[in-house]
Amino acid sequence: MPQSFSEKALGILPRIPRGKVSTYGEIATALGSPYAARAVGNACNKNPHAPEVPCHRVVGKCGRLGGYAKGPAEKRRLLESEGIKVKNNRIVNFSEIFVKGSDLKMISGRRGNLKSRRPANGNSGNGSKALRYLQRRKMRRIRRNET
Repeated sequence: MPQSFSEKALGILPRIPRGKVSTYGEIATALGSPYAARAVGNACNKNPHAPEVPCHRVVGKCGRLGGYAKGPAEKRRLLESEGIKVKNNRIVNFSEIFVKGSDLKMISGRRGNLKSRRPANGNSGNGSKALRYLQRRKMRRIRRNET
């Protein structure tokens, strides 16, 4: 049965090592949806298994703590208990403890983009039908202007 995006996002969180952090955007990118950072945040907010599924290790792109379902003070406490220094709601040594999304990509035992397989109909599945339509329209316009 296919997993929802939220389930995939929560499934990748245990790969963030203790004492390290990643960002909502990096997790979204690791899942093959680089513009879905807000969806990752929503999945973390609804995490029924916190702190066993460590959504407290996910922060904003510049090291800001961001939200936490149990409150920002609890997120700060959990991070500090793992040895992460927080000052003014920011991770102090963010670049040193940051984990890239490419390091979290191991999904279903294979590395790489989740969209690496093409659907059976030959389309790439990323709105390529609409893209081809726009390209054909553009070419028609160019040909009309040439004659």
